[in-house]
Amino acid sequence: MTLTLSQATVEEYTMHAGMSPFEMQDILLPSGTNGVKDLHISVSHSSSLALFASLGKKLSVLSLDSGNLVVNYDLQFNRGTSAMQHYVATRPMFIDVEIMNADTKLVLGDLAGQASPSNVARGLSSLYKEITDTVHKEAATITAVFPSPSEVMSILVQRVLEQ
Repeated sequence: MTLTLSQATVEEYTMHAGMSPFEMQDILLPSGTNGVKDLHISVSHSSSLALFASLGKKLSVLSLDSGNLVVNYDLQFNRGTSAMQHYVATRPMFIDVEIMNADTKLVLGDLAGQASPSNVARGLSSLYKEITDTVHKEAATITAVFPSPSEVMSILVQRVLEQ
């Protein structure tokens, strides 16, 4: 199946893809995307990935370079909540041991036994800034990729507060 994009169908796509508003671009959708309807496409600012969703039942991330599906979620059973939770749970800030160890060193210093209150306060301030910067970057990605970014952001913020 080939999807033809034009100014009338997906203005945001043409803007991010660097196309003139009057150009058209064909995107070959992988087999098994039977009868895509109610199509929503978002293109990431920083990569050649496109997200498309169909009738709220499927959510897929397509590599525009290779034409292959990178991720394909079936959203029918719980309105995509599992897909959103999975995305948040796999963010490096929650699973990368090196990042978590660096955060601990940032707050307590290299030797936890010598941590003074002023050093801990400076470390916490740096950690909060780092968390804020990371959440802003994730928000940009989430907004570009998910059809309901506020729901995903809610899950992300809740997870940050739990950690």
